[in-house]
Amino acid sequence: MEEKENKEDIKTVISHPQALAQCAKYIHENKLEQIEANNTAVAAKLVSEKNDKTLAAIANSITADIYNLDILEKNIDFDDAVKAWDSDLQNRLAEIKKGN
Repeated sequence: MEEKENKEDIKTVISHPQALAQCAKYIHENKLEQIEANNTAVAAKLVSEKNDKTLAAIANSITADIYNLDILEKNIDFDDAVKAWDSDLQNRLAEIKKGN
């Protein structure tokens, strides 16, 4: 049986600089390191390929589905303008989930 990843394992998040900025409070409160990527899809792809339970991507749920990542926590951004703009595109914390 595959062990389920959990958010306590996360040490580093990777995402686009805008997403990292929007989630800065969450990142700071959880004492996470940051890595910038060209976009959130690239971040999710890298997390999917790395197979490192300490690495997570900040991306939307569609991207998490594409790269078979578990969503560990939703609505981690603290930017009310983003939430008002389009709730479906709010940032989500997605972690590695290897396919069968």
